[in-house]
Amino acid sequence: MSQREPIDAFLSDVRWDLYAGATYALSFVAKDGVSHNLACRIVLRLEEAPPEWDFAFDFEGLSIRRGWFSTIELRTALASLQEDHLLVAGNRVRFRADEGHGKYSWILNSNLGWLRKRIGWPSIQLKGWGGEQSHRCGYALHDRVARHLPVAKPRPFRGWEGVAAFLGGDAEPVPLGPGVRADFECYAPTYARIQEVDWGKHHPHAPSVAVECLLNPVPGDLTLLIDAGTADAPTSVALAEQPQTEPHLWEIPLDLPTQPERYCLMLAVDGQVVERVEPGDFDLQSPSLHQFAKSLRGSDPGEEYSEVESRIMESAPVAEGSRPPSLGLDLLHPTIVARCGDQLRQGYFDEAILNAFKSVEEELRRRSDAGHAVVGVVLATKALQPETGSLIVSAVPAEREGAHHLFRGALGFFKNPQSHRFVGVRDEHVAFELLAVASALMRILDAAERRAPIPRDDAPSA
Repeated sequence: MSQREPIDAFLSDVRWDLYAGATYALSFVAKDGVSHNLACRIVLRLEEAPPEWDFAFDFEGLSIRRGWFSTIELRTALASLQEDHLLVAGNRVRFRADEGHGKYSWILNSNLGWLRKRIGWPSIQLKGWGGEQSHRCGYALHDRVARHLPVAKPRPFRGWEGVAAFLGGDAEPVPLGPGVRADFECYAPTYARIQEVDWGKHHPHAPSVAVECLLNPVPGDLTLLIDAGTADAPTSVALAEQPQTEPHLWEIPLDLPTQPERYCLMLAVDGQVVERVEPGDFDLQSPSLHQFAKSLRGSDPGEEYSEVESRIMESAPVAEGSRPPSLGLDLLHPTIVARCGDQLRQGYFDEAILNAFKSVEEELRRRSDAGHAVVGVVLATKALQPETGSLIVSAVPAEREGAHHLFRGALGFFKNPQSHRFVGVRDEHVAFELLAVASALMRILDAAERRAPIPRDDAPSA
C-alpha cells in the first residue's frame, strides 16, 4: 500500500458532517531550522474544545502545542501529510522517517479492540510512524530536555512521561519518550459503542447489553447482532425500533438460554461492524458518554502540576477476567514483558515483535559469548549447532538438532522481516502469539547449559 492510500482512505471514509472539529496535541523539535514531529494525536470531536485546551510551550528546542482544528482545516492538514509535512499551529512540521530521506509508514486501522482502549471509543485510526524520537532530537538534546523538564518554566513536567500524559489528556498518553518512534495518530470515533454487557453472571435471569450513542437522533443505521455460535445467522436488533432507557442509551435484554460463553455480540454502524464482544472480553467500564463528551476537561495547563499528574495517573484496577487473552503478559518471560509489554498494549505490534526476537538474539549472544558482529542465523548456529555449539539444550541429539533449526527459523522468519521493512502487523492476537514464541525460546535458553571446552589435540600433556 502506498503512502497516499491510507491517508486518502481516511479522508474519504470519515463522516465529516458528524463532527464539529478536532483537538490536536503535538510535540516537535526544531533542528537545523526545521520542525520535526515527535508525537501528534488528533481526535475528531462533536463539540468545540473549551478555551483552556489551547496550550503552547517552548523549552530548549522542544515545542508542545494543543489546539483545535475545524473540519476544513483538518482535512487540509491531513492532505498535506502526503507531502511529508503537517500544517498546524502556524508551524510546518516535517514528517520524515530518517534524516534527509525516507517517508513515514502509514496504515489505516478500524474495528480493533485496542483502538477503543486508546481514546475510550471504537474509532477509525490513521497512523503513521517514522524514525526514533531521540534521533529526531539528537540524543544529547533528548536527554537534556528529559533532565530539565521537571523544573521548566512556566510549567514543569515529569520528564517525557509527564509530557506524554499531558498531551493525552484523559485518554492514554501519546507515544513519547526514549526508544519510541516518531508517531502520528488521528482518530474518528464512531458515534455509537457497546457500553456494558451483563452476560448473566450478576443477574442470571436477566442478561442484557447497553448500547450508547453520541448523537440523538441517530444519524444512520445502528444494529446489534447476536451470534449464538451456531451455524444459524446472527439475530439482528435494529436499535431505532427499540425504546431508549434514557437519552443516548439502549438496554437490550439478551435471551441466552444455554452456554453464554459461546455467544458473541457485534455492533454495526451504517452496516459496518465497529465492535465485537465476547464473554471475558475487555473491560467495558471505559469512559462514559458524559466523560467522553467532556474529555477535554481535567487537563487545564494553568492548574498545579501535582494535581494534574495525580488525576492523570489515577486508574481503577482491572477486573478479574476482563483482560483480553492477547494481553495476558504476566504469562510471558519477564524479559519479553519488560521490553515489549508497553508496545503491545499501545498497539505498536511491529516494534513489539522486533524487540521480542532481538531479546532472544541478545540472550543467545550473551550465553554463547559471541561477538556483536555475529548475528541472526549465524549466531544461532554458533550457539546451538548440535555437535559443536556452545550451548546444550538437551541430552538427545535429535532434540538439539530441532532446537538449532527452531532458533534459526525464528530469527530468520520472524525477526528478519521486522528488521528490514515495515511489516504492518495489525492484529493484537497475532502479535501476542509471536511474543509467546519469543518467550518460549527465552525459557529454553534459561535451561541451557554451556558446553565444556573441547580439548585441543596440540594441548601439552600433564
